[in-house]
Order: sequence, then C-alpha cells, then structure tokens
Amino acid sequence: MYTSLLSFLWFRWRGTFREGEDYSGRVIAIKTVKGSIKSTIGIVTLVAMAVTMQLAGMTQLLAQALSAATGPLFPFLSPIIGALGAFMTGSNTNSNVVFGQLQLETATALGLSVAVILAAQTAGGAIGSLFAPAKVIVGASTVDGASDSLILRKALTYGLVIIAILGLVVWLVV
Repeated sequence: MYTSLLSFLWFRWRGTFREGEDYSGRVIAIKTVKGSIKSTIGIVTLVAMAVTMQLAGMTQLLAQALSAATGPLFPFLSPIIGALGAFMTGSNTNSNVVFGQLQLETATALGLSVAVILAAQTAGGAIGSLFAPAKVIVGASTVDGASDSLILRKALTYGLVIIAILGLVVWLVV
C-alpha cells in the first residue's frame, strides 16, 4: 500500500501520467477492485473447498485410504502430492491449502514425522510450481518465439527428476 502511494506521488510529481487520463484515487481503486475479482473468487473457492473437506471428514477419510494404500511408500509420494497440487493450481501456497491437511493426517495415521512430511509437501509444491502450466504460459508469453509446450516438457522432465530425488531422501529420512 505504501509503495503504491509513493509510486503514485512520484509519477504525479514527475509529470509522467498520460494527458487526458483520470488518475484519481477513485478511478485507481475501481480498476484495482475490478482487476482482482476473478483471482479473489478463485482463492475464496479453493479455501472454502479445503475447509469443507476438512470439516466434513473427507480429508481424514482420504488420509486413511491413502495410508492404507501406500503404507511405507507414502514418504516417497509426499513431495509428489505437493508438486501435483502446485501443478494443478499454479501455486505452492494453494497446494498447501489443498493437500497440507491430507499430508498431516496421513503422516499421523502412519506414525511418521509430521514435520518432515509437511516439509516434503511444501518442497514438492515449490518445485511443482516451477513447471505449473499457468506459470509456464505467463513466462513464455514474455519471450518472442518461446514455445510454451517445449518449455513445459523440459521443465517437467527436470522437475520430476528433482521431485523423485526429494521423495527418495524423505523416504530414507523418515
């Protein structure tokens, strides 16, 4: 907020605003609200889904099924789940919102270190966000002639190798 205000004052003082355009605080606020509606709806919906799943017991049920199906292999899969969440949502934070509670409950059901499993979730999400299609498309759009499909394929290849190594490390540590 402070940076926005200082930038506004700086541009006004320098006279770099375009002639004939309205740069009043009201117009800026309206444009800001209009520009943030879609992302706000997406974030609120995502958090509502995660909270609903948790309060309805769905997360616990999924954790029990996941712990029964994977058993001792779960620590290897933990960063893969984090990466999957980030790949789907484009964000490590969103991956943690969607899958953090699932990871916690699965680790608890298996008697694993919750701290290590949640660290694996976050590390996997950080790596997964690097090759999330939403981020690759935005990045490729800034470079002339960049092929987003080629970038995605290469990033996915390297990212999956790193995640597999991370999964192996987590499996050995836990």
